[in-house]
Order: sequence, then structure tokens, then C-alpha cells
Amino acid sequence: ESEHVFYSAFTFNCRDSVELFSCGECELCFQCLHCKGCYNVKFSSFAERCYDSAFLDNCEDCSYCYQCVNLKHKQYCIQNVQHTKEEYERRMAEIDLGSTKILAREKSIWETYLRDKPLRGEHLTQCEDSDGVLMANCHQCHYCYYLSDGDNNFNTTGNAVQDSCDAGGWFGSTALTATLG
Repeated sequence: ESEHVFYSAFTFNCRDSVELFSCGECELCFQCLHCKGCYNVKFSSFAERCYDSAFLDNCEDCSYCYQCVNLKHKQYCIQNVQHTKEEYERRMAEIDLGSTKILAREKSIWETYLRDKPLRGEHLTQCEDSDGVLMANCHQCHYCYYLSDGDNNFNTTGNAVQDSCDAGGWFGSTALTATLG
């Protein structure tokens, strides 16, 4: 149910955005990965309910933040340092992300800044007795990735998959049991 979304994959309920991967309920976003509920967010990963920000990683409920990592409920921050609204606006006015030269410089600064920051590796949300990468609402799932609403799985990907091993499935898949006679 996305509208006007280009060069993207696995986007749900997004609007007027470009180059998204695995994003939901985002609007006016650009080059985002695993973002949810964001508005006017650019060059970000794992951001939730953020707006008017750029270069975020693992941030929630942030607004007017730039090159920030692991922040929650913050605004007017640059590289995780709190600023006044006026100072933030003054500093951001100096950065024109529309210029390819400035954008390349800012991406390089961002990559350098990220090198020594602790980043989440697993991204498990509301999971019990589970391990893997990018999982939500799972129970007894091991070595799984990109899995949501799973139960009793091993090395599995998908949505609402149950009792599966080495599988990928969507919306209620279950393992087939064969009986040898």
C-alpha cells in the first residue's frame, strides 16, 4: 500500500520516498534501511518515529538530529551532542546535502564517526528464547533472520512462520511432516 515510492524493496505503507529497504510507514524519506514511522529522514538505518533528520543509526523518537547513533527521545543533536534550536539551525544551514561534493564529505564524516560507536548487531524486538538478526515477536527461534511473528524455528526467514527449519515463508507457513512407512 505504498504510493510514489521508487527504487525500493520491502516497503509497506510508505509515501513519496526513494531508495528504501525494509521500511514501513515512512514519508519523504531517502536512502533508508529498516526504518519505521519516519518523516523526512535521509541516509538512516534502524530509525523509528524520527523526523526531519539525517544520518541516523538505531535512533527512536528523535527530531532534528544529524549524524546520531543510539539516541532516544532527543532533538537538536549533532553527533550525539545536544544543541539549542538556534545553534542547530545555524550549523545545519552550513550543510547543503544537495551538493554532491558536500554530501560526499558528510558521508565520509559519518562513516568515520560510526567506526568507534557501539552498534546493535541482532535487532531483536519482543523476542523470547531466540537469537538471530532482525527479528520481531518471535518465540524459540534460533539462527533466524528477517523473521517476524515466528514460533519454534531454526535457520528460517519470513513472517508468521512456525515449526520450520532451513525455510523461508510468509503468513502462516508451517513445516510439512512426512511419514515414512
